[in-house]
Amino acid sequence: AVVPFGVPSEPPAPGPGLRAALPAIASGDRVLLWGGGIWDWLDPLTLLRAMEIVGRERLDIKLFFLGRGHPNTRDVPEMLMYDRTVALAEELGLRDRTVFFNDAWVPYAERQDYLLEADIGVSTHYESIETLFAFRTRLLDYLWAGLPMIVSSGDTLSGSGRSMSALLSSSTFTHAAQFSRAA
Repeated sequence: AVVPFGVPSEPPAPGPGLRAALPAIASGDRVLLWGGGIWDWLDPLTLLRAMEIVGRERLDIKLFFLGRGHPNTRDVPEMLMYDRTVALAEELGLRDRTVFFNDAWVPYAERQDYLLEADIGVSTHYESIETLFAFRTRLLDYLWAGLPMIVSSGDTLSGSGRSMSALLSSSTFTHAAQFSRAA
């Protein structure tokens, strides 16, 4: 049997989400949500560099990483990218100021609580053969929750969502950060 990808037929229902889990994110803050694990083939580092630019003028824009990695570490090993991402956030002075990490795995049924408290879904990745064949289910979650998205171009879903997403390469993150000043 083949299990199809898609979104639940029922709309997401609010519940206690990221602000309940992380009081440092205030009710008036704008939240960018990285809706999944931090895998080696993704590019959270460019996003952190953009957050550093944004944070110079907008401390109300926060980035929340929903997951560290896969809950099944026996079959899916820890990824080095998580450690690199945390180290860069610390080096840039962003950790626990404008960038926050959730080290626990959020159960599938509870992800909607976080999605509904976010303002924008983000997903950035490197250009690679993986990108060409990728179908990023976190983007389906963003669509399900009605979130606007900032995503890297190149994979199947980002290519089909050009009209609803800001498709960015690493060279355009500086422009996006500058644009946020006007938001």
